[in-house]
Amino acid sequence: GVVMCFAHKDSGYRQLIIRIDQSGQYDFREIENNSVYEINFVTLTNGVVVSVVEDGVIEVFKNEPQHSMIRQVHDAEITSNMKLCADSTRVGFFEGSKLYSLRMTN
Repeated sequence: GVVMCFAHKDSGYRQLIIRIDQSGQYDFREIENNSVYEINFVTLTNGVVVSVVEDGVIEVFKNEPQHSMIRQVHDAEITSNMKLCADSTRVGFFEGSKLYSLRMTN
């Protein structure tokens, strides 16, 4: 599974991303200087996690601890106001009455 939260350290906040498997193995990483203070992510049925990092940037990674694949997708149309939703292996973004979808390919 995946847990995301914010932690106060020194004079600012950092986003923590914790990945835990069924055996209790885990890893975590920090994202410093994050300009978005709202957690907005989905986990797809294939274990892919999609998170809005900031305006124009989403991050894609596996929910498995120690899995090294992390991709950032840059697109000016993505905003932190959009809400994510999942439909099996597709990601939906909605804002107001508009719905967008995204499918990641290798």
